[in-house]
Amino acid sequence: MVDSITLLHYFPYIALVAVCGFCAYYKTKNNTGLKIIFWCIFLFSALRYNVGWDYEAYDNTIRDKLSWQINRIEWLSRSLMLLARQTFTQLYFIICSFVTLRLVYVVIKKHSSDPALSLFIFLTFSLFYLMTMNIIRNFMAISMVMYAGSLLLDKKYWQYIVIVILAAGIHSSAYLGFLLPVINMLRLSRTINIIMFVASFLIGEILKAYLMDIDSSIGIVQSVQYYIKFNADFTQGGSYKYVFYALAIVLFIFWNRMVKQDSNNKLWLNYFNIGVCAWTAFSFQQTLSLRSSLFFTIWLVILIPALLKAIPVKYGWIAKQAVMVLFPALFFLNLWILASAYNAGLLEQASFLPYRIFLLAD
Repeated sequence: MVDSITLLHYFPYIALVAVCGFCAYYKTKNNTGLKIIFWCIFLFSALRYNVGWDYEAYDNTIRDKLSWQINRIEWLSRSLMLLARQTFTQLYFIICSFVTLRLVYVVIKKHSSDPALSLFIFLTFSLFYLMTMNIIRNFMAISMVMYAGSLLLDKKYWQYIVIVILAAGIHSSAYLGFLLPVINMLRLSRTINIIMFVASFLIGEILKAYLMDIDSSIGIVQSVQYYIKFNADFTQGGSYKYVFYALAIVLFIFWNRMVKQDSNNKLWLNYFNIGVCAWTAFSFQQTLSLRSSLFFTIWLVILIPALLKAIPVKYGWIAKQAVMVLFPALFFLNLWILASAYNAGLLEQASFLPYRIFLLAD
């Protein structure tokens, strides 16, 4: 730990965003820019040491300093931890980083109209990339469910089922992935999605009471009830719901243009709106709302390039500049807020600062 976070500690992130931003902004042959962004964010994540709220807890669990903790973890995650215990601790973080980021990369490359920009958005939207280094198991499951959602479009139903079951072996929240076929089949209209969006502001307390009355012997229900009862002093990503609300409204405005441009956009729009509704409906517990909604809001990385494509040409250039400025601005604002809270003594850890690599760890 350091006594205080200084401007120098931001440099690794500034370098990362600068290189990836350059690759996203300028077109390259053979997706070279996309590949550079992937390897930058993978290595940055895989080589990190004590970066992220839960890194130390995972590290201690793998080293058997918290032997009781490993029994609470899902079977596939536990297997990966035991493998790392038998080899070397950092292997767990390397595997999780690669699987999470590679699956996001594959989906983006296949479905985005601008893959390099999509991966840059994934990097700079703080609830995505930074969270992969924070809620490690949860986000690995999210990326697996995202990949499974892509398999649905190819009608690879058995592969989809297997991937979701494996994802649940990483984190039980992945069972939410079984909602994807229903959403895929319905593909609700803009009007119904707007009604759902408005209604989600009204049902929070009703949903809270209902969830607390369900039989807690069911694993995923037990996890949900734990998060409802859990009152953290520092909640995750709470203010970002307003960013999601603003984005949802913009997407409603351009909905018809985007669907006309590509019929699959209707599915991504449905996924994203359901994620925003989940965040709002579960807003009585920020950790629960964040972790449940991310399974669906992750599709924002596909939607932003589609949105830019749907904007009239004379405004498209301005819109892209806004994205290239605003998303990194939010990224560094998030880091600054955490650093300021740490420097003021309000947090024991600045989570992502300072950045260190395990090869140079003390």
